Amino acid sequence: MTDEPTGTGENPDDRQPLGEAWETDWPEEMESRERVESVAETLRQPRSAQWVAQRANVAPKTARKYLSQFVERGVLTTEQSSGSRATLYKPDPERKMLDHVLELAERSTAELTTLRTEIADEIEAWQTEFDVDSPTELRLTIDESLTAAERRRRERVAHRWESREHLRSSIDVAVTFQRHRDRFGLSPDADRLDSRAADANQ
Repeated sequence: MTDEPTGTGENPDDRQPLGEAWETDWPEEMESRERVESVAETLRQPRSAQWVAQRANVAPKTARKYLSQFVERGVLTTEQSSGSRATLYKPDPERKMLDHVLELAERSTAELTTLRTEIADEIEAWQTEFDVDSPTELRLTIDESLTAAERRRRERVAHRWESREHLRSSIDVAVTFQRHRDRFGLSPDADRLDSRAADANQ
């Protein structure tokens, strides 16, 4: 196993990632943990600690330390890389969904209802324009008879359509959660504030 830099905290070595440099200009006051967390929150697929370290501008050992903490908290899960013994980190899909629902539930019911209506109108416009009922059907219309620009546009629309459908589903869950929360007289913010405070103290 290759030795890695042992920097922790804000030591000079901690800001020397291995491999290619990343373009993000992190604010000077942003600590290592915050940078690693920021990168971890945007993961779209399993990534190694070294990959995260490069983008967070920290040493791999530091990235691994904080990533392990996020795994313990249930924010991330791990898997083994095929063909190597490297540990890969990825968002926990259930935790990510629940966090999103809770964030939506902090908005007013009226705001969520308006957003849901906007999404429905947007999807209806796509259905009318392309004469299809779903993103899957829209992708089936992409063939060589279309210009390259139109093929790219339809793929973008299909991707956004899927994203908007997921958001609409999350809104439905958030509104239901609001109803139950109000029924039992629960504070909309107390539990999340306590959780955030506990995370900050770890």
